[in-house]
Amino acid sequence: MEMLAFAILTCYFLVMPILFLKWLGFFMQDKDMSKTDRKLSWAVLTIATLLWPLTLPLAYLELLDKVKRYERRAKMVGVSLKTLSDPTF
Repeated sequence: MEMLAFAILTCYFLVMPILFLKWLGFFMQDKDMSKTDRKLSWAVLTIATLLWPLTLPLAYLELLDKVKRYERRAKMVGVSLKTLSDPTF
């Protein structure tokens, strides 16, 4: 049991700095933030990094949802274009 806890904590502490550096890169690219937005973003960045086992899967699910919505929209546009080009309609 101790080995499992050690393995989980090791994984947690190995992944955490990698995610922090990646998210920090995205954060630093935004040059249009005000000082208050930047302070709030630092807080969110810190919390998201500490809680990455929750943050990462939720962000992935949100990304999947966006892809599904995009595919649905593309399918609807394709169907409506076919309907408009159908001479029997």
